[in-house]
Amino acid sequence: FQIGVSCTNPRVAKQRLERVRELGATAVQFTLPDWWPPSSCEVFRFVEGMQCSAQDTPLVIYNPPHAKVRLSLSQLYELRSVAPGLVGAKLSGGDSDWYEQRRKLGLDFSVFVPGHTVAFGRPQGADGSYSNVACLSPNGAVRLWNLAGSDPDAAQALEAAGLSDAIRDVTTNGRPYLGICFGLQLLFDEGTEHGITPGLGQLAGRVTRFPDKDENGDPLLVPHIGWNEVVYEGDHPMIQALPERDIYYFVHSYRPEPTDESIIAGRAHYGGSFAAAVAKDNVFAIQFHPEKSQAAGKRLLDAYRVWLQES
Repeated sequence: FQIGVSCTNPRVAKQRLERVRELGATAVQFTLPDWWPPSSCEVFRFVEGMQCSAQDTPLVIYNPPHAKVRLSLSQLYELRSVAPGLVGAKLSGGDSDWYEQRRKLGLDFSVFVPGHTVAFGRPQGADGSYSNVACLSPNGAVRLWNLAGSDPDAAQALEAAGLSDAIRDVTTNGRPYLGICFGLQLLFDEGTEHGITPGLGQLAGRVTRFPDKDENGDPLLVPHIGWNEVVYEGDHPMIQALPERDIYYFVHSYRPEPTDESIIAGRAHYGGSFAAAVAKDNVFAIQFHPEKSQAAGKRLLDAYRVWLQES
């Protein structure tokens, strides 16, 4: 098993690593402390410090697309000069050229890619994946991984089909749907993260990036990462089972802008008020991460379980 110790404060990340070191984790996952974009020198010093705190515990660095500093594959490999215990990296993957560079790094350094790209990635040299989808169907994730090894063409055809049809089937047939983070964003008409990208059109509106300045004209750090309060509103069955307000963990650069504000079921404030939860009939979707939100997250997932049972 792996334990995450990420924090925007490097000292806190190191302290967490020292506390969990004795738990015998297979590896410890961490991110760069990018409350501001760290310089190359600061990156190396931080990773070297994490190695000192880890001692014999293997390390896996998570460098997501929304990180303020995106590390190249060669930079990641160079980090091993100061952190020989760095055994892998969780990355967003890439095209065939990206994987060719990855293969040059050697087989003793593991690269993990998003679960929705693993069918393409495994034959190219991905060593595994991290996927929120695996939380919903662990066996399904394992079968897809095995299929990518035994029949890459079939796996890529399945990957290309995506979850769109499955989500449409759930949302149009009355079954309770809980969308989390991107599972909320894709419900809308369109998004703007990679140009104008069509969504599923289940909810009217679009998904846009946080502005560079807040409502007072002061600079706004994007992405929005950390704990924030959500205040609920409305009479959806999920709302009735939750406290009026609770604190959850967010990590995102984009947020929904519903055309019909009556579907907003919860609001948070970051640079201004934004929709942190939306609800319509059998759809309840949230921008935050309940799986990272400790007791508050459990309350929400318990509410969803009850909603499922009563539907």
